[in-house]
Amino acid sequence: MKFQIKEYITPEGENANFDLNDLVEIEEFVNTNIQGRKYGTGVLKFSWGFNVFEHKGMFDKFVDKATPQWQEKGKTIISHSHFDWKKFAKLSKVSAVKLIKKELLLAIERVEKLKGKPKTFNVGLFHSEIGQVLDHYIKHNL
Repeated sequence: MKFQIKEYITPEGENANFDLNDLVEIEEFVNTNIQGRKYGTGVLKFSWGFNVFEHKGMFDKFVDKATPQWQEKGKTIISHSHFDWKKFAKLSKVSAVKLIKKELLLAIERVEKLKGKPKTFNVGLFHSEIGQVLDHYIKHNL
């Protein structure tokens, strides 16, 4: 199964401690560590929406706050997390990655309530292994 991070970052601020290259690095690290793993049949990709915007800011109304989705055509599960620029911009890289881990795991948990998802997708196993992979990333890469 493939893991994907789709970032949506509005131009309201920056975090000098964390940038898009860090997201790419995390995505590649996760994919390397789950390569060949099976979490049930039918799901080819988990796409995580990483949305950073100013809550109640000018872009707030454009951010997709929908529940997780199952796309049958692409065999993809999509789930989002939302981060507030005002808080995220103040974080160190370590704190940002720890928050990313927490929010990603919550996004995976929300998939459990998704109607119409493949019944064979093992959300618990996927959640557990992604948590372990990110713990390893935090311990050895930061």
